[in-house]
Amino acid sequence: MRNSSTNSSITSHFLPCTRWLKKPIAQWSLLASCVLLSACSSQAPEHPLQYAPANSLFVAANLEPLPEQARQFQATVSAPLKALWAQWLPYLEKDLPQDEGGQRAQHLLNYLDRTLSEQGLAGFGIAPNALYALYEVELHPVLRLAVSEPAKLRQLITEIETFRGRSYDTAQLEHLTYWRIPLSDIHPQQLVNQVERLSQHNLYDAPWADLEPLPRWSGTDSPVMAPHLLVALSDKDLVVTFERPTEASLRPKLLGIEKPASTIWDAKTLQKVNERHGLSPYGTFWLETARVLQLAGIAPETASAKEQEQAKQRSIIHTSLSGACVRELTQLAAQVPELVVGVTEMNATLFKAKMSLALEPAVREDWRQMQAPLQGWQAQPGLMELGLSMRIDKLAAWLQKTMNAVHAKPFECEQLQPLNAIAQSPKTIQSLAPLYAVGSTATGFYARLTDLEMHDDAPIPKGMVLAQSANPRGLLAYLSMMTPKLAQMSIQPGMAPQPFTVASEEWQAFNIPTFIGLSETALGVAAGDAAATQMHSLLAQAESEPAPFSFSRYSGAFFADIMEPIMWDAYAKYEAQAQQTKAALADFEGNTVPDAAAQQQEQELNEQARQAMRTAWNWVRLFKTVGDATTVGAQGLEYQFFIQLATTQPSPAAR
Repeated sequence: MRNSSTNSSITSHFLPCTRWLKKPIAQWSLLASCVLLSACSSQAPEHPLQYAPANSLFVAANLEPLPEQARQFQATVSAPLKALWAQWLPYLEKDLPQDEGGQRAQHLLNYLDRTLSEQGLAGFGIAPNALYALYEVELHPVLRLAVSEPAKLRQLITEIETFRGRSYDTAQLEHLTYWRIPLSDIHPQQLVNQVERLSQHNLYDAPWADLEPLPRWSGTDSPVMAPHLLVALSDKDLVVTFERPTEASLRPKLLGIEKPASTIWDAKTLQKVNERHGLSPYGTFWLETARVLQLAGIAPETASAKEQEQAKQRSIIHTSLSGACVRELTQLAAQVPELVVGVTEMNATLFKAKMSLALEPAVREDWRQMQAPLQGWQAQPGLMELGLSMRIDKLAAWLQKTMNAVHAKPFECEQLQPLNAIAQSPKTIQSLAPLYAVGSTATGFYARLTDLEMHDDAPIPKGMVLAQSANPRGLLAYLSMMTPKLAQMSIQPGMAPQPFTVASEEWQAFNIPTFIGLSETALGVAAGDAAATQMHSLLAQAESEPAPFSFSRYSGAFFADIMEPIMWDAYAKYEAQAQQTKAALADFEGNTVPDAAAQQQEQELNEQARQAMRTAWNWVRLFKTVGDATTVGAQGLEYQFFIQLATTQPSPAAR
């Protein structure tokens, strides 16, 4: 065991990494992570979707390999993370217990590091262009991944078994070899014992040794509550799923030995989804609400007698729903027909994705009417921005229309009666009045950060705030009530932003000039000369197209340049405090002679921490602009996300 004086808080924060590696579920999670991280594609003649039943509740898959440009994006983003792993690996090795378990952990870490650094995921038999599919079979999630070299994946499993000090039972099902791992194998008391052992290496973990053991799942005591992880491997596929001890008869279907008569692939379901939502073929998740209704035994209105019977068999509800419930739930589901997530564009420096909640056309048009213009939405991306925009009065009108429809024709379904009560309550109608009032006062808010200044270790922002309104002079009148000096100023639309003094003495102490500006559609307040100049430009622009309901953008370089010095300052104070605490402890124990070896080891660990922090901030600087937006798209409500990488990376000051 190392001298306790070398155990700094930095070290203790990373000890859970070694503890995590000791959990059986964590080791198999590692295998599943390797699978999920390979969300790319393959030239194999058979697609994993050819095993996905056509009536699968959901599906997530890629249809084509990522092009070389898109793989370059992945390589650029992952390179600093690999460096970060390499920097912390020596620490993890030093902190391993000096026993047989520690030696096995050391062996696994060496294998993972050697394989990932030399071959990447290909070292585990997973090609960069691997096809994958996640789908449902008999209410079980199934992940199928095309593998290029199954022998390497077998080696990974062997290494995990070696680390665990035991072999998991294997079996053969035709051409598949599979491992059946009971999740009940993880006994909470075993975890407590491991934490107890680890606490001997670091006082940070000592409180966790008092954990009480939790009830244990077991195959004999509760067969329904003891699922098993199935990991199957053939010469071309890896399959990961779950089964319960009573479901052995489902195994051929889950593992694909018995292929479905009709599949998602045959129906070209995902191809149609991608075309409908403007998605690329590099990864899509799809969930149809009509299929979710099958969990309640409800088949589509156009379903055949066979499909209706299948829906009843898939139901997780023990009692049948009334005809009114079936009809009304089907009508509600038709208004929100599907949920889709996918990649829209990807190249060497750009990644775009979106999540779309499809809406029935009439509902979609109602939501489109709620969008409002917002100054700033179409501005060039800044250091950090946030925008909110909505016609609140239109939202109130839609809510009132919806409640009126329920009031005129109440739901008959027993499970939907609470909706009737809400729609018919006088308080509900009364609550809409403020929404109508706000809708005519303000329609949007835009904030833009231009800089941060440090004042007594506190970051003080410089930037602007714009309030969009059909009556900006009314907003100015409200603001003048809080700052009477504004009422004495002549502020007119089109004028350059006017300086004014904030009444707060605390703000005046920062000596940051403040300005106010006005246009025919917005009122703005700025802090700092640069922010005032940018605000004047935005106020002079013509009214924008309808903006998203919300959006944000920020610069990775700006975030790093502003936040890194703050973090370094905090880290320096932390180190100083740690040294004071250590000196006080040594004085209390009468140990006035410093341990040179321990000091050297602590300095090395602290330098590792500094290097890791530098690497982490350099990784943040890769992201030139990161942004998102919530808006109304071609099919419904959309959440859009994008990452624009920097073409050149600025060099931060050495620390």
